[in-house]
Amino acid sequence: MNELNTKIPTSGYKQKKWKGRYTILLLLWSGWLLSFLDRMVMNVSLPFIGHDLGIDKTVQGSIISAFFIGYALFQIPGGYLSDKFGSRKVMAFAIIWWPIFTLFTGLIYVLPLMLLTRFMFGAGEGCFPASSWKTIATYFPAYVNAHDPTGNYGQSLKHC
Repeated sequence: MNELNTKIPTSGYKQKKWKGRYTILLLLWSGWLLSFLDRMVMNVSLPFIGHDLGIDKTVQGSIISAFFIGYALFQIPGGYLSDKFGSRKVMAFAIIWWPIFTLFTGLIYVLPLMLLTRFMFGAGEGCFPASSWKTIATYFPAYVNAHDPTGNYGQSLKHC
């Protein structure tokens, strides 16, 4: 009778532990959020910059284009560098690169330097996507990355 009272009832609930890959996913999500904000903040501020510097809409478009040309051109080299040096190093370099060129963007008042700065900013930010995809492939097993062909994404997450 005494043994019956000392047993702890189990409901079958198994408490899951926070996995390290969730932290990686949270950091990647934060990186993507900052990347998106970096790409979009210039679109919002460029009309004010154009008014202050006396730049017309065509030149403003070239400033935006300089960023996206650098961004597009460095997608593949970013993946190559991630394979060669590791995705964490390339992402860290890219994330350190962004604030430096954000600062330079605010300090420049000559158009050719602005175009060069925006191109280099895009080049640094272009390395981030491939690095983050490699990180996801490294830290998450294939059954977590995949989804059901019917679109039931939640079923693959039950294995996390």
